[in-house]
Amino acid sequence: MRTLLLVEDEADLVDLVRDLLPKWTIHHSESALDAAEWIRLNDPDVALLDYSMPGIRTGRLQKVLRVLHPELPWIYFTGRNDAEVIRRAIDENVYAFIEKPFDPDFLEAKLESALMVRRERRNLESRLKTLLPPMAVPLVFQSLRSCAYQKITAKKFKELELELETP
Repeated sequence: MRTLLLVEDEADLVDLVRDLLPKWTIHHSESALDAAEWIRLNDPDVALLDYSMPGIRTGRLQKVLRVLHPELPWIYFTGRNDAEVIRRAIDENVYAFIEKPFDPDFLEAKLESALMVRRERRNLESRLKTLLPPMAVPLVFQSLRSCAYQKITAKKFKELELELETP
């Protein structure tokens, strides 16, 4: 089953996405803090993030995602289509950018494409682990999950949590 982290504050939109994606297990978070806590303990295939939600400074949740799951493809979901949003999406190496209102087929195609990328990264990680000593894998392929990423200290996560809570 495919797992999607959906960070969105509009309930109608959350319901619509759930209805459009019956093959996906969807974890919905209404806040960056909830999403960060959930992703700390789980490993979704793709993240779909509302670009601007109340109480979240853009980029903070993405920072947490990058620390906890550097290989996770995420997609911005936004009603804004201005130069700032596009520039930030490019700067943050966002996998895709979907404007609201959206075409359901386009959303599904982007999620499937991101899922394929995620699976290829996991396959590459598995292959590298069979070819290289475990300590060499993170050095060869920095964006893969490894013991270095899994050993995020409680202190570091607490710092990121505080950053998310600060408006």
